Amino acid sequence: KQKHETFLCFFNYYCRSIDGGRTFKKLILASGAKPSYISVSALDRNAVVIAEGGSKKVLYYSSNAGLNFTTVPISFTATTIVWNPSIGSYAVAYDRSARTLYSSINYGQSWKMVKSKVSRYYWAIPMIDRDQTMIYIEAVGGDGEYYVYTKNLRTNTLNVFDQNIGAILPNSLVVSDQYLFVYKKEYDPQNSLSNETMYVSYKRQSFKKALFPILDFHKHHMIMDTTEGQVFLAVNHNTNLTNIYVSDASGTKYTLTLNNVYAAPEIFWRIGRPFVDFYKVNSMLGTYLANKASTGSIFLPANTLITYDAGGTWMHLKPPTVDKNGHPTRCSLPKCSLHLAMTFGNLLGYDSLVSSKSAPGLIVATGNYGKRVSFVRRNTFVSVDGGYTWKEAQDPYPDYAIQDYGSLIISSGNSHQINKTYIQYSCDSGKTWNKLLVANRTLYIINLLTAPGQKTLVTTVAGTMRVNNHREWVIIRLNFTALLPRKCRANDYFNWSASDPLSGKNKCLLGQKQVFKIRKPSVCCYNGNYYKPFNQRTSCQCTSEDFQCNYGFQRLDSSSNCSVIAVDQSMCDGGSKIYMAAKYRKVASDKCKGGVEKEMLSLHEFPCVDALPPVHRESTNLGLYVGVPIGVVAFVVVIAVFYRFGTTRRSSPYTRLARLAGDDDGEGPSDDDGTDRVIASTRSAFKADDFDDDELL
Repeated sequence: KQKHETFLCFFNYYCRSIDGGRTFKKLILASGAKPSYISVSALDRNAVVIAEGGSKKVLYYSSNAGLNFTTVPISFTATTIVWNPSIGSYAVAYDRSARTLYSSINYGQSWKMVKSKVSRYYWAIPMIDRDQTMIYIEAVGGDGEYYVYTKNLRTNTLNVFDQNIGAILPNSLVVSDQYLFVYKKEYDPQNSLSNETMYVSYKRQSFKKALFPILDFHKHHMIMDTTEGQVFLAVNHNTNLTNIYVSDASGTKYTLTLNNVYAAPEIFWRIGRPFVDFYKVNSMLGTYLANKASTGSIFLPANTLITYDAGGTWMHLKPPTVDKNGHPTRCSLPKCSLHLAMTFGNLLGYDSLVSSKSAPGLIVATGNYGKRVSFVRRNTFVSVDGGYTWKEAQDPYPDYAIQDYGSLIISSGNSHQINKTYIQYSCDSGKTWNKLLVANRTLYIINLLTAPGQKTLVTTVAGTMRVNNHREWVIIRLNFTALLPRKCRANDYFNWSASDPLSGKNKCLLGQKQVFKIRKPSVCCYNGNYYKPFNQRTSCQCTSEDFQCNYGFQRLDSSSNCSVIAVDQSMCDGGSKIYMAAKYRKVASDKCKGGVEKEMLSLHEFPCVDALPPVHRESTNLGLYVGVPIGVVAFVVVIAVFYRFGTTRRSSPYTRLARLAGDDDGEGPSDDDGTDRVIASTRSAFKADDFDDDELL
């Protein structure tokens, strides 16, 4: 482990810092080198590979954190390098033009071909796959069809995963936690058309068909979340309607949890860059935010909803009672609520919704209060209790960062900053904000780079400034320790329970009491490296909030019980006239015991017929407005904004700046290590974090 943080960068030159970004030194990589990106081992942060962007087929390898490099000749062009998340010396490289995958088991010093005609690949998942040397591969077989393969790099064996599934559709494999997802094209005799059917492998078992209670045509899928033992899936239907479904533990039986969610128009799905306004609150179990689509606006979402029971019940956000100046907002439920900017805000250049696993209950967002979402009346809003109550904090800014377990919130913006550039910070959960001058000239801030886990007071500002009619990259290291008055004392903390508001006095969340020792929101002090947020968990008695509708059942409105809407045909095979089923199922990650559990999971008798009540579906004009002149203008604006902010921000500076290990974070690599596993362009199946812009290497 190094004594100081080490940064590597390249712009028109290669540079290195060994003092945490305070100073940088220009170094010569190799004669005539044209580096294209930096790749750092997920476990051994001294192992660095830089890809050549010119005509030479070489890589540059360093074993001492970029101090010296060795030129490694290769027979391919390394478009992307992805390191194994569990074995520091293992890496794979993909040649996109040749569609060929290569592997290295010695830190990139030598390479072997893994498979040709590859469209997607994934490393084995830590703590889930037994063999961490394995790669999941979607590739063309000898018959010209696409199959799912596994390659064991230790034994050098290539096998077909699940012979029974047969050929799959190209660019459909997604590997996420306990699940594998693929698509197959199958004929639907009921609708007399070919449908693309999703199949799911649970815990690496054989694939099974994903079942949906309503046979709407499924045009595209996006896996939104799989971290809590079930699948949240966005389905884009043929009518440009996007719904959110939640699965059972196996990921095969789906129930509608939220319909008509704000999502991308058809063209975005077709070009492989869809978005869905759905967000997991990182520090809260079972807590998600979503924006509903609007029937009265061409391309803006309608309002924001939150769930604390993994999609069982959705509710509007409670608006603040006073604004940032202390004046009454005159806004209250149910007619007026708080609305948050999500993906559409990101397309406009706003990292508009952030939370952190290391900061329980803290959410920082850009939004507005009123009857619907507005991008004119935006401000910053902060919640310290997991989204139950909110306070208006300040004017909106494009980027937010949470630091030091939530004791520090940082924001940056590029508008209205001419000749001087500031960032803003708050040490009292957004109650007051201070300005910090970071440059005596106009600096275009690309991003705020933080240490994995957001547990330190050190932030790196990456941006560009104009010098002699061209742009120069600027990296600024900020240590906020001196700006915060003191380290927190024992009486600066209190015990906070993460809970579902519907649980009442029980203060439970997904069947358990979670008590955290966190800093009081109004106190300005820092936690420090050795702070550990106390987390005590005890199980609760089961209540109705611990259950969601079972497969084939649905709440016909927000206040009703689960009603049968579709027959579980597997229960009726063999000529049965009736079948037995429970209306509810326990949320997969729920830990409750006793209470109403027996009652909620009791079996009821249902007929094996299709005579069931019709399901109310809301229509949406989202994606259908291109025939209206003003709609065309709006659509073109969205496309322009997407390519202005969506693509350029992904390409820089994330592959131009790498942070190696340092003293600040004693833990291993986090999810922020930039190891994207989905590489190929996509057609039908997507995973939400494939499009996450928080790619810190």
